[in-house]
Amino acid sequence: MVNRKLSGYFSVEAALVVPFAIAAVVTVVYLTIYQYDRCIMEQDLIMVSVYAAAMNRGDDGENRLQRRVSEVDITQYLNCRLESFQVELAGNTVKSTVSGTYLYPIPGWNWFTDQAGWQMETFCEMKWFSPEKILRGMRKIKEVFGDEN
Repeated sequence: MVNRKLSGYFSVEAALVVPFAIAAVVTVVYLTIYQYDRCIMEQDLIMVSVYAAAMNRGDDGENRLQRRVSEVDITQYLNCRLESFQVELAGNTVKSTVSGTYLYPIPGWNWFTDQAGWQMETFCEMKWFSPEKILRGMRKIKEVFGDEN
């Protein structure tokens, strides 16, 4: 004999708990993909910045740098659309900026704004130092502190 009063409670509780559990799992997955795209964006930015800081500043330097920026693989992003990738050379300093839009999973989620997603942007600044100056600085440190360190 089954008590029918008790068997209905499980259905009501499941109807309330399961949607919240599914929403929590989807939110965690969506934010994990956001963090993945953010890390890939910063990795691409640092790779191009290191390349720009280490390259020889010749006549063809700017063209080589733009070619390197165009070689960035945008297919590795899962849900981000890159909008700009700028690299600026100023003397021995490289300033780089990349920005994009992290798209909403469902296009109708932008009820309150006309945006297609979250705006993502990251910035990097690097300075190039001559290896000769670094070695001379190390020798001066060695002279001041001696060989024991």
